[in-house]
Amino acid sequence: MNSIFFDSNTFFIDKKSNHFKYESYFRVFNENGNHVGFIIEEVSSLQKILSHFLNKNILPFRFQIKDCKGNLQSSVFKAWTLLGSPIIIKNDQNITIGYVKRKPKVFNLVFKIYNQNNLVIASVMDFFSNYSLHIVDATGKVIGKFNEKWDGELSGFFSTADKSILSLKTNAMDFSSKCMLLSGALIIDKILK
Repeated sequence: MNSIFFDSNTFFIDKKSNHFKYESYFRVFNENGNHVGFIIEEVSSLQKILSHFLNKNILPFRFQIKDCKGNLQSSVFKAWTLLGSPIIIKNDQNITIGYVKRKPKVFNLVFKIYNQNNLVIASVMDFFSNYSLHIVDATGKVIGKFNEKWDGELSGFFSTADKSILSLKTNAMDFSSKCMLLSGALIIDKILK
């Protein structure tokens, strides 16, 4: 499948205000400031109640990535967990195309993004920064970066102060890999907050 959502290598994410803060809703723009889609978190009534009593890392979550017309591009979910279950990434046809697992490290957080053949396609690391994640390929080369507190030139396009940018430095990536990488990086940022 080809998608205008994944055509770009730069994604500006604008979090919409939610006074109850149970679910998250983000608008996504490309490098030209064009609105290309949404990231929407689905939260059940039971999860809303349990979020007052349980650590958010135990609770399940489900995000849908949609284009501007409401067409599903990808979905990401994690089941109930006590010891770090994988985060499953599915394509628009609800077929699992990969998953994300947290790898324990002494000084920094590392998440590995795997394809459906259990091969690592990238790692996302925090490198001691509260606002920045680095994306490296399987050879260790930096191929992208996620800045959580972004205030660059296009920041005036957005409605809130909670803006971030995800940029990739590679064009040699198939649609499925790009979908996994972007979905994984966006959701890892959610987990770290």
